[in-house]
Amino acid sequence: MVDPTDGIYNLDYSLKLATRVKAAGLGVILNLHYSDTWADPGKQGKPAAWANLTTPHLIAKVESYTRSILDAFATQNIEVQLISIGNEIRAGLLWPTGKWDQFPTMVKLLQAGVAGVKTSKMWVKPKIMIHLDRGYDWSTQEWFYDSIIANGFDMSTVHVQGISCYPFWDKDNSTLANFKTNMHTALIDLIH
Repeated sequence: MVDPTDGIYNLDYSLKLATRVKAAGLGVILNLHYSDTWADPGKQGKPAAWANLTTPHLIAKVESYTRSILDAFATQNIEVQLISIGNEIRAGLLWPTGKWDQFPTMVKLLQAGVAGVKTSKMWVKPKIMIHLDRGYDWSTQEWFYDSIIANGFDMSTVHVQGISCYPFWDKDNSTLANFKTNMHTALIDLIH
């Protein structure tokens, strides 16, 4: 999180945790929420310090923030294997500027995050992930990716499609089966 009021999940916390992860011989996955609080499909608030930025300045801030976070990890000699540009962003990120009904702007924000990764001091660039919820709903996945591609997003800059699925919140027994089918469909599409 950018500047959480409770001090949890800030950069210092993340660096300390990543140091422990590295010491345990594990890889580091970094999920940037671009918010002062937890971001998810129901809330994607801008950090307070970014609230009044114009759209061009917000886009520039996403790039510089992403780069600065990875540079901090690089300075600590912590390799990040995977980075998510936002958390569960089906409905957009940095609302209202990058909300789902503003796909052209959302794409610019995503591209800025990708640019921040590519221009960071990280000696091995992490794989880049876009992370959505509703893993059980293939039409939602298609709609989102079709929409960002139609608005100019270059999918060759993304390496991983992150998908959340919470079958315990959706009591429909078909949820997990649908998720399995969707993962199979995605794998077949990837192979061909």
